[in-house]
Amino acid sequence: ALECARRSGIVHRDIKPDNIILTKEGVAKLADLGLAVSFHVFQTGPKVSERAEGTPNYISPEQATGRLDRIDVRTDIYCLGATLFHLATGRPLFLSQTRQEALVKHVRETPPKAHQIRPELSPGLGELLDRMVRKKQEERYSGPRELLEAIEALSAALQRRIESPAKTRGPAPRSRSRRFRRRPGTGRPETDQLLG
Repeated sequence: ALECARRSGIVHRDIKPDNIILTKEGVAKLADLGLAVSFHVFQTGPKVSERAEGTPNYISPEQATGRLDRIDVRTDIYCLGATLFHLATGRPLFLSQTRQEALVKHVRETPPKAHQIRPELSPGLGELLDRMVRKKQEERYSGPRELLEAIEALSAALQRRIESPAKTRGPAPRSRSRRFRRRPGTGRPETDQLLG
C-alpha cells in the first residue's frame, strides 16, 4: 500500500492500528486517507505548520515538530514502525499521559529496543523495527520497497530456522538392560543386576 502511495506521490501521515484493516482472507488494507497529502503540497506550500498532524502514539518526529518540508515516504515508514512495535511488544513506542508528552518523546527520546520489552522476539525483527523508527529520516529505510525486501529476507531466514533439522549432540546414550531371573515359587521376574 505504501509503495502504491509513493508511486502516486502521496504521504499517508496517519498509519496506526486503527487504520489497518484485515479482510476475511487475512489481507491487510490501509484505510483512512483523511491526512494523506501529495508530495507537491509540501514542496510548494509552507515549510512549517503550527499544528502537529497525526496520531500521538504513532507520529513521526518531523510531523510532531510541524516540519512540513521534511515529510516524505520515510515519514510513513516511521509511523508503520511505531505501529509494528506496538503489535510486536503489546505497548506503544513511548508511554505518555498526554498528547504533548507523546509528541516530545517522539522528537527527543531514544526509542526502546523491542527485545528489552519482549526478550522472545528475534534479533532480526528488533533491528528492523529499530531502523524504522530512527529520529533521522536518512537512517530509516529509504522507501517501502527497501523495507519490504528487508521483511522478506527476515521472514525467509526465520523460515529456514524452522525447517532446519534439530542438531544432535552426538549419539544417544546406550540404554541399560536388566538381567532377570525368576523368583522361586512366584513366577515373577527379579532384578539381578544392571549391565553396562
